[in-house]
Amino acid sequence: MDDHLSRETSPGAPKRALGADLLIPAVAGLFALYFFWDTWNLKWEARINGILIGVPLLGLIVLKIASMAIAITEGRASMRLGSIAAWTPDQRRRLVLLAVFAGFAMLIGWLGVTLSLFLALLASLWILDVRSPALLVLLPAGTAALVYVLFIAVLDKRMPYGPVENLLAPLLVGGGI
Repeated sequence: MDDHLSRETSPGAPKRALGADLLIPAVAGLFALYFFWDTWNLKWEARINGILIGVPLLGLIVLKIASMAIAITEGRASMRLGSIAAWTPDQRRRLVLLAVFAGFAMLIGWLGVTLSLFLALLASLWILDVRSPALLVLLPAGTAALVYVLFIAVLDKRMPYGPVENLLAPLLVGGGI
């Protein structure tokens, strides 16, 4: 065997399992389609945003699928799921993160965008083993505050209101922010 051939390209080498690599492009594609659908009947600015986000995303998905197809046709990879189907601590962590963001989506209508985003980010950081009290508080709080200021206070976008938004609403009406 030639020395310049890597283990992955040698004839007897196991093929890289790429089936799980389709999960993120599939979800991203659904997100892009949702974005197109959701912005279609809105003002032209919203439609442009949908196009500016969705079209490059779909382009990246096409590139990913093309690179996977090339690897499979060259015999370097297969469509097997690999370790994503194994029950490991990382897999449990992924599923808990998925549950956190499903909870975020379900609770945003009641808790509002600011509080639900803060709680989802806090839970996510904890799940990802971040234990620094400063990071656990400042990163979610800063992100939630930035979303509030940019999208609600400055741009006046329709976002789900909850206790935080209702508490801060008089400041906006009164000219405080």
